[in-house]
Amino acid sequence: MASLYADVGKTGSDLLSDGFPKVNKAGEPENGFETEVNAKGADGVKFQVVSSTNANGQVTATFKPTVPVVVADTKSDVKFSLDTANKTKIDVASTFGAVPGLKVKVGANDSNVNAGFEFKNDLVASNFKLDYPVRQDDPVFKKPATIDAAAVFLTGNVSLGARVLYELASAGKLPEFETKVAFNNPDYSVVLAGKRDKSSKVNGDVTYHHTLSAARALAVRLSCNPGDGSILSNVGVSFAVSHQVNSETNVKARFETGVSQKSSAAFALDHQVNKNLSIEAGTQFPTSLNQPAVYNLKVVFNQ
Repeated sequence: MASLYADVGKTGSDLLSDGFPKVNKAGEPENGFETEVNAKGADGVKFQVVSSTNANGQVTATFKPTVPVVVADTKSDVKFSLDTANKTKIDVASTFGAVPGLKVKVGANDSNVNAGFEFKNDLVASNFKLDYPVRQDDPVFKKPATIDAAAVFLTGNVSLGARVLYELASAGKLPEFETKVAFNNPDYSVVLAGKRDKSSKVNGDVTYHHTLSAARALAVRLSCNPGDGSILSNVGVSFAVSHQVNSETNVKARFETGVSQKSSAAFALDHQVNKNLSIEAGTQFPTSLNQPAVYNLKVVFNQ
């Protein structure tokens, strides 16, 4: 089965990022605390409550109910999202028994409405989304209408994918463009990725993921973001390993360094306390130890 564009290389990306402190818009890691409660009713309705605290101590709580709707051979999930930051969102995703692999999506939030689809089969996976602003008179919410389209073709063990993000108001300008080439084997994968953003800056990376055993895996990423300099002016390397200690505990370690970036080390722990409760914790610090470490903690409760 072909993978959607966002899922190509996801195994390696998850090993390099999941469980470690998240980075802000400036690319710096920051402290974070999050709790998540998941429950499910007898009628299939799901409830999720997420509370998070950012580096500034600001707390945001989000309530996310999901209501399943079945009409003949059409199955839909209606998802709502309401948070204490006065943001509201609704999404509807529908699948059809007559068209296997097709999922149609529509949604709306405080500033935009959107519509699109996903389609997957053994040879191709594609997705399309039109995002259209509904509050153009409000400068706080004003955003350009965009088209986000991607496709992945699978031939043997090789996935070839491309993604285009185009602002409809930017006629005559080149769109943001991404591409991925993935070589997949049962024990390892190699993903080559490149991106050209709307400011015409180009960057790329190569990610290697290897399943060493049932309990151990590693991932290595070589990234190049030249910006306005030479191709070697901003080269970085990330290396991460994971070890499944037992059925309840997984530990990870990561090291990052580069030509023009600070070297850092990070560690993460994912522990299943019992059948209902799990904890994710992580820390990251510069290897020079000239700055304080940052920490993250996530507590998840499943009914």
